[in-house]
Amino acid sequence: MATVLVVDDERDICELVRINLELDGHRVAVAHDGDAALTELERVRPDLLILDVMMPGRDGFSVLQG
Repeated sequence: MATVLVVDDERDICELVRINLELDGHRVAVAHDGDAALTELERVRPDLLILDVMMPGRDGFSVLQG
């Protein structure tokens, strides 16, 4: 199965997405802000990124730019 990184500042959304992906057999990492997302991208090297673009601080577009 795939490794997925879920990034959202809304912790409840991250939890719901994580649970559903894990029930389907995927490995899931979670980050709650853009800076943590960049760290997790390097650490986890996910197959898929689910990224909220509207976050305070470093938004999703900034994460994509690195």
